[in-house]
Amino acid sequence: MGSYKVISMLAFVALLSSCSEQVQTSFKIAYEKALIAGRTSGEKLLNTYQDVSQGRECRDVRGIKVIENGVVPSVVEKGEKINHRIIYLVCQPTSIKGSIVRMVKKDGKTLLKDDTPYEFKPGKWAVDAFIVVPSGVESGSYVFESLIDAEDKKFSNSLPFIVK
Repeated sequence: MGSYKVISMLAFVALLSSCSEQVQTSFKIAYEKALIAGRTSGEKLLNTYQDVSQGRECRDVRGIKVIENGVVPSVVEKGEKINHRIIYLVCQPTSIKGSIVRMVKKDGKTLLKDDTPYEFKPGKWAVDAFIVVPSGVESGSYVFESLIDAEDKKFSNSLPFIVK
């Protein structure tokens, strides 16, 4: 990267850090929405088993490793969608049977639950799912919970998001 690009990037970061929290939040939400605009529902091979098994990513991994398990955007309007993305590695030449459970909760009450059997394939994969926020839901704080069950391993995550 040329020195002018580095200087430009540092100036941008300095400018952003000097902005108000509201401006930073607006920038983050816009970035998250742009990020999911390029994604489609389903699975996508990121690296083959042959590539990951030879590299660092599979070092000290037996079976499966979840690299990412998150939801964007963190603030959503009614009628918009949230994106649940999982990125995982299977560091063996055979698939692993399991499931992906997704739940949306408000005030501890489960409003949506999806339990999908899933075959975790060898290599590095991204799995995207989208959930449309109904236009009639109450504004406020919600929690997206996920549970990934793959043979003898379980991975879970609980992430808040806001409906405006």
